[in-house]
Amino acid sequence: MWLVTTSTQLASDIIRGKPARCRHKDWSRESKLFMKSFRFCVCCGNKTQVVHHVFPVHAYPDLEMEKSHWRAVCHRCHLLVGHLNLFASWNVKFDEDASLIRSRILTRPMVRRAVA
Repeated sequence: MWLVTTSTQLASDIIRGKPARCRHKDWSRESKLFMKSFRFCVCCGNKTQVVHHVFPVHAYPDLEMEKSHWRAVCHRCHLLVGHLNLFASWNVKFDEDASLIRSRILTRPMVRRAVA
């Protein structure tokens, strides 16, 4: 059973900054289970706080519950990497960018401080 009225209404709500209130009836439970399985952000490695849809729900409502399109992310990476700093938009190269960011974080140079 779907709670979505229309994808056009949902897109309109998201663009205006309203919460995405029209979700599949199982979304809350399933997304929490997903975050328990994937505990770390795929971009930065911080604690997972939200599930990102690679294909946004307002544009592809039929893919909302398709877990192969879900990514575990923190709030910061959700906005910056998933939506390019604007929730009305989305990153068509999310997986590529997330992988690059994660790689750069894991190989970043570190300054070693001498112990006095």
